[in-house]
Amino acid sequence: MKLLGSITNFHRIPGSQGIIDAAKHLYEWLKRSGIDPEIRFYRVDGETTYLTIDSSVPWDVYDGEVRITSPREELLHRFIDSPTVVMTYSPPGEVEAEVIHIKRGFREEFEKTSVKDKIVLSPEPYFSYRYASIYGAAGFMYYNPSTQIDDGVPYASVRLSKSETEIHRIPAVSVSKRSAKKIIDLLEKGERVKALIRVKTVFKQSAEIPVVSASVGDGDKEIWLTAHLCHPSPGANDNASGVAALAEGLRIYKQLIDKGLIESPGKKIRAVWTAEYLGYSAYIQDLGVEELRKRVLFNINLDMVGGDTLETGSILTLHRTPLPNFSILNLVVEEALENSLRGLRRSVPSISSLVHSVEPYGAGSDHDIFNSFSIPSIMIITWPDRYYHTDLDKPENINPTTLRLVSSIAYSSAHYISRISEEKDPRLIDFIDSYVEKVHREYITRRFFDKGYEEAEIIRCAQPRYLARVYRELRELLRDSNYAGIIEAREEAFTKKSVCEKDLGHYLDKLGLDRYRDLLNKKIEIKYTGVLLLRNIYKRLDPERTEDLRKKLENTRNIGEALNYLSLMNQRTLSEYLLLLSIEYELDRNTIDALISIVKIASELGLLALE
Repeated sequence: MKLLGSITNFHRIPGSQGIIDAAKHLYEWLKRSGIDPEIRFYRVDGETTYLTIDSSVPWDVYDGEVRITSPREELLHRFIDSPTVVMTYSPPGEVEAEVIHIKRGFREEFEKTSVKDKIVLSPEPYFSYRYASIYGAAGFMYYNPSTQIDDGVPYASVRLSKSETEIHRIPAVSVSKRSAKKIIDLLEKGERVKALIRVKTVFKQSAEIPVVSASVGDGDKEIWLTAHLCHPSPGANDNASGVAALAEGLRIYKQLIDKGLIESPGKKIRAVWTAEYLGYSAYIQDLGVEELRKRVLFNINLDMVGGDTLETGSILTLHRTPLPNFSILNLVVEEALENSLRGLRRSVPSISSLVHSVEPYGAGSDHDIFNSFSIPSIMIITWPDRYYHTDLDKPENINPTTLRLVSSIAYSSAHYISRISEEKDPRLIDFIDSYVEKVHREYITRRFFDKGYEEAEIIRCAQPRYLARVYRELRELLRDSNYAGIIEAREEAFTKKSVCEKDLGHYLDKLGLDRYRDLLNKKIEIKYTGVLLLRNIYKRLDPERTEDLRKKLENTRNIGEALNYLSLMNQRTLSEYLLLLSIEYELDRNTIDALISIVKIASELGLLALE
């Protein structure tokens, strides 16, 4: 908790001095704890791209505030109290102007409404900021209407590239939902509202992204544990919690090994801390993608792992790997979760209130990158968190027992997998059989009650070959074992359950794909390396097509998961891609239409090919 608290003092924005200072602080803490860490730095300049992730613009923030000046004087927020008040990568500036409310953030709104020399208040940060700048606004103000906390100042970013800093120069701030409501209520009453925005920031020529890593054990195969270091201060649950749980867990794990209380891991276990997406992409590009695939077997990602159940409204959640990447890692971590909870409930009665859940793959953190390279990766998270992405994400909302639990799960899982080749118990195979069948039934039962018997039958036929991947992994891990033949037979038997391929066309028709029949049998060839984000597509499109795509995505779900699935679909058909998504998530027709549009656009842009 002391380490977590100290990390929250740093404003850990990629491209800023704050994240470098936080990394050095962590590095020194690890050294004092008897660990031999490594720290590397990668250039960020707003132009360089690592894999698919553009580097942030070098930037530092020093101060900022926002206040209403008319029809009454009222200070809303100050940087010293709420570091999230200055939108990340905002240009500097001080403006006082009339406020105008733009509700959705589409270009047509800016064309119909004069925003020149005004401060634009909008719930859409990225596009609205750019349109406000283009159409002559004096400043920009963001609010989050969907937050649970009225008084939390939201974290948001204008995410400028280096070239954009020459175009978009208006200062940008965030305000709480309550502050936004005050302004909107006055505007709706016909009042003329004026506000003052003051932002003190600086753009630099270049900066660096730090990567801190440390390992235990030997060998040419590794299991990685990750926790992103970035985010504004305080950022306690997101993600000082993951940083601290990973660091303290490593300290204790190494002590247990050094004292001979547990055996050394059978493979190298490496902890890595850096900026979300960007830092890991830079580190992997430096290492080499093929080397990563050859070296790294599994990844466990800790993101927001300390939220107190009662204070934050969180559930301790394990997100499995995507179905096409289904892994023995799921089984091991789920078992570690149940065992750790049983142990803690005996020794810490208060832990009985901890609610936990196992869910399908959920996108949005660094496990996405590893899964995109077919390296099975899971995420442990306490979610939802009512203080998420606000200045109220503070250490007092963290439960140290939850940190202890998550840390135990992560390291015990990595340790067990590292030594699984030493496992001589044939019951392991029976246990895996039971687990695979359990997961199989979960999908069928859920779909049976949601959609009916026919669709459940299709899943019963189509799903097993993906779950059989567990046996392939086990065969590799136990290559020299006497059980290799048994495992191979299990794999073959389970795969043979997929006997209904001829019925898949009918199932896809039920999803409303008749008009896409000419595309369904085309194979997807991936041309990019890493994760595909919507911003990778938006930045390549002209404004009109960007607007069209944004509107198509307004009422859709699981788009992030669907885009990350694409990375796993190389040389597979579009119909298989949609089938897998429909098994794991409930896809409505709007979402399917949007996904087809994205795939076609990505093909036009050369990000993938349909053959």
